[in-house]
Amino acid sequence: MQLYLPTGNHYIALPTIRQEDGAVECLNVVLEKLDGLLELEGPRGGALLSCNTIAGQRGQWAWDSDEQWIPTMHHRKNRSVQGRILAPPFERFVAYQAPAQAEGEAVTFRFDLARLFQTINVRHELPQWSARIAAFEWSYTPGVVVELWAGTLMLCLSFRIEDGMVTRCLHDGQVTDIESGSPDVNVRGPFTLELTTHGEPNLLIGVGLSRVGARSADLEASRLGLDEWLRRTRQWLNDRALPETGYEPQLAALATRNGHFARFYAMSHALDTSRVVSMTSRSHRYYVSSAYWDRDSLLWLYPFLLRNDADHAEALLRYAFGPQLLHAGIHSRQIGGQVLEYGFELDELMAPLLAMGQWRQLHPERCLWREEPIRAGILDLLNRLRRWRVADVALYRTELMPTDDLIVGGRDVLTYNNALVLAGLRLLAPILDEISPLDAAWAREEAARIPAAIKAHLVRDGMYQWATDLEGNFEMYDEAAGSLLLLSYYGLCSPDDPAYRRTVQHLYSDAYPYWMPGAFSELGNRHTTDAPHPWILSACNSVLSGVRREEGLSFLRRARMDNGIACESVNAETGLPETGMHFATCAGFVAHAIATGLGASEKRPGAHNQSSFNGFPRAKDSDGSVATT
Repeated sequence: MQLYLPTGNHYIALPTIRQEDGAVECLNVVLEKLDGLLELEGPRGGALLSCNTIAGQRGQWAWDSDEQWIPTMHHRKNRSVQGRILAPPFERFVAYQAPAQAEGEAVTFRFDLARLFQTINVRHELPQWSARIAAFEWSYTPGVVVELWAGTLMLCLSFRIEDGMVTRCLHDGQVTDIESGSPDVNVRGPFTLELTTHGEPNLLIGVGLSRVGARSADLEASRLGLDEWLRRTRQWLNDRALPETGYEPQLAALATRNGHFARFYAMSHALDTSRVVSMTSRSHRYYVSSAYWDRDSLLWLYPFLLRNDADHAEALLRYAFGPQLLHAGIHSRQIGGQVLEYGFELDELMAPLLAMGQWRQLHPERCLWREEPIRAGILDLLNRLRRWRVADVALYRTELMPTDDLIVGGRDVLTYNNALVLAGLRLLAPILDEISPLDAAWAREEAARIPAAIKAHLVRDGMYQWATDLEGNFEMYDEAAGSLLLLSYYGLCSPDDPAYRRTVQHLYSDAYPYWMPGAFSELGNRHTTDAPHPWILSACNSVLSGVRREEGLSFLRRARMDNGIACESVNAETGLPETGMHFATCAGFVAHAIATGLGASEKRPGAHNQSSFNGFPRAKDSDGSVATT
């Protein structure tokens, strides 16, 4: 199995850095004009960017992730021979620092561009593209700029080694030296750049939408020097790390690693507009990358950001109530908000409302709900919610299940979905007191009715059922993307509720066909049709359930997943990935579940201790005890 060490920042992603030889297989940026990713790749099975001195000693390099994010290598026989790939936050450059060689020994970087992709959910290879390659000198710093064209100018890349380099272009069997004053080289389709230096082998790559933009991006590296950029990057990452002191170091490191991956791969700044966008993953290793789901971004990613990085959480919330608001609740969308896949999902409609309610819990001083566009958005979503209410009972319907799968047998009233409605209305009531008192009164009255309606219509044989058609037909089932295990987490019931306990006991028994026993025992579901492998989200649900915390943490502690990064499902015996590699929003949920399970607090100034994250409120009996259904 090929092991990768992804890295990147707010503008640039390098999802597939091979651990065996340090080769970079892919680089991508987000372009709003493409409504998705522009991905650059090398030849099939080959590398986009490689270094001859590292590739020549394949297998001799040991890799680590500095601050759980910066790929760092050292030679197994001599630890002083080191290198790294650095992408400082918010910058438009990356630095590939290869290990230094003996004085005078040449090091050659090879940039081998063979394919361009536009990625919106799936990858679309661009059939015709060209490049213009030119030497460029600015402020006495020579470099090379590559313009990539596909009908229009798509992207510019700048290449520079501070100690100087010799550049050759290989295309259609021809070799052309790229020198200052020489004519531009125009090529159609694949080409290779060889960049050779006899000095420090630190290759700087800048990205932009013009030659000047790309060059200014890589020149920014020289303004402070790479040592200072490394220090600043480490500090920025460390400020957002889960502290290991006082907590289990292995799990804290796993949460930090997944938190960084989620931060940079489930969110991005578009290169052409600088606006923040969100998606399930920026990595093509995930099978539906570069598309937006309310559920993924706001139920899985957002809770981690909310407690760890308020500015990122606010940016995501504004995006949800901005470009994505018009079609909130519709299956999936493109990053600009356009409908990608149709079908209404109640959990996705509730996701922005839950997120706003959680925001008020942790950041009441930042009153986003008072801003008129957001205020109007909240009320609009509530009106849409009412349209899905059952006429004579306080329950709500859906068209698709939380995994986006079709409803079975007309059973379109789901217990989990209605628990989300309950949680959302409870959280929103104080906000509605300020912006719409009539809606506040309705929300409180409806929230008071829902638990009794669930008890009357969705509890059977002493257990919470997955779904009903309200005509006496039920289904006992569970999905990791919206699990019955989370009923206590969302405040429908107490973890001690007998019906909840029996439900969990049933799901984790031989009586339930999607319980996957083994060394990595967890719940699967029919969404992965070939084989219902245990899902990582299920382990997170166990942690958050209140009754399977230790089992969930044990699973996450031991599972190798995708080189330590969340995937969709793993093998029940090995813990290795089976489906959905580089699942970025799930990585955010992994970080949130571990932080919650450990009761950890964040070190970042202004970050909130877990004890101040009150979760989802439950109704109170007159004596103050938690009411159950």
